Amino acid sequence: SLSLELYEMSALVSFIDGNGNADATMKRLQSILQHAKTFEDTLNASVLLSKFMGSRGNYAEAINNCLGILSNLGETFPNEIDSTIVASTVAETKQLLANITKEQISQYPVLNDPSKLNAMKFMSLLMLYAVAHKPSLMPIVSNRMIKLSFNFGFCDDSLLGLAMAAYGIVNFGNDIMAGYRVGKVAESLIEESQSKQTLRNRLVTVWYGHSRMFVEPIQASREKFIELYNQSMLSGDLENALYSRLFYCKIGLHIGSNLDSIGRAHSIMIEQMTKLKQNI
Repeated sequence: SLSLELYEMSALVSFIDGNGNADATMKRLQSILQHAKTFEDTLNASVLLSKFMGSRGNYAEAINNCLGILSNLGETFPNEIDSTIVASTVAETKQLLANITKEQISQYPVLNDPSKLNAMKFMSLLMLYAVAHKPSLMPIVSNRMIKLSFNFGFCDDSLLGLAMAAYGIVNFGNDIMAGYRVGKVAESLIEESQSKQTLRNRLVTVWYGHSRMFVEPIQASREKFIELYNQSMLSGDLENALYSRLFYCKIGLHIGSNLDSIGRAHSIMIEQMTKLKQNI
C-alpha cells in the first residue's frame, strides 16, 4: 500500500543520511514491523533493519535477524557449527563447482519463485556480516545458495553466493586456485549483469579484498578500491564504500606506499566513519 511504501521510503532516507537520527530510523522500522498486515510486508523493513544493525557494528544482531527471517522462509541453519561440519560442507561445495563455467551457469533458468528469491536475498545479506562476526556460517550458507540456484534457477544473489563459496574454498578449504577459479566465474557473470554496479560493491570483502588478491598482483588491486569506493558512495552503500577505503589503505601499507599519504587517507576514512555513523 501507499502508506507502507511511504514508511519504507522514510526509513531508507533516514538510514542513508549518515547524519540522521538512529532512534528515528529504528522507530520507523519498528512501526512497519509492528503494523504490517502480512509477513511479506515486513521483508523490506527487515532487510533495512539488518543493514542498520550491521552499520552500527551490531553484527550478531544483524545475523540473528537474518536467520529469523530465513527460518520463516523455510531455510534453517544449525546453531552450532564445528570444524567437521565446515570441512565436509566446503568439500561438497568444491565438488559441486569443480568444473563449473560461465557458459554452464548461463544455461540455467532464471529464479522466479518469490519465496526462494527472498531467501537468497537474506542469505547474501547474512554472509556480509558473517565475514566479520561468524565466518563459519559462510561455507554453510553459500553451499545452500548454490544448491538452491541449481535446483530452482539463478539470480543476482546466486552470483554473490558463488563469490562467497570461493571465499570458503580458499579460507576453509585451503585451495587457493580452486577458489580463485570459482570467484573468476562469479566476477565474469557479474560484469554481464544489469546490476553489476551494485553487485561489484558487495564483493569488496569476500573477493576483491580476499580471494582475488591471493593470485593477482596486489599492486593492481589497489586502484580497484577507489572505483569501488566511488560506486558505493553513489549508490548509498556506505558500509562497502568505507570497506573499500580501508582496503585501499591496507594495501598501501603492504606495497610500501608513502606513509604520509596513507596516513592522510586513513584519517579521511576515520572522519567519514564518524560523520556517517558507520562502524566497520
